[in-house]
Amino acid sequence: VNPQKAALGPFIVLSLVLGTLNLMYIIYLKNLNGIHTYSIYKSIGYSVSHLVKMNCIYVAVIALLSMAAAVLVFMICFPKTMVLAMSMFGFAEYKVTYHLKTMLFGNGLVLLMFLSGVILSSGELRKNHLETLVTE
Repeated sequence: VNPQKAALGPFIVLSLVLGTLNLMYIIYLKNLNGIHTYSIYKSIGYSVSHLVKMNCIYVAVIALLSMAAAVLVFMICFPKTMVLAMSMFGFAEYKVTYHLKTMLFGNGLVLLMFLSGVILSSGELRKNHLETLVTE
């Protein structure tokens, strides 16, 4: 068994978990900072599910744009980077094949993990903060 291939799976899982945790805390802090705004939205009739959907749309748009940019940069820069890196070991070329289904599946999985992180971190929106808004 190739040790590089054996380490790839756990590395990907660890990266996904850390990325999702980062995103969860960013959305959690965004929700805490915008608690007054969300209280106003709730007072004029928006439900918690509307606010969670708003967070999901916010994250999905950013994630899709960043994924598109990352795939484009990856496809342009990766072959050149690998040729440069492998030339130190005497390899003149590095054949790169792109598996579109794997890239779509991987990015879709990342998007689903991020959206599940948003839903988990939006628990603060379920609380009623109108009392603190009125007293301020």
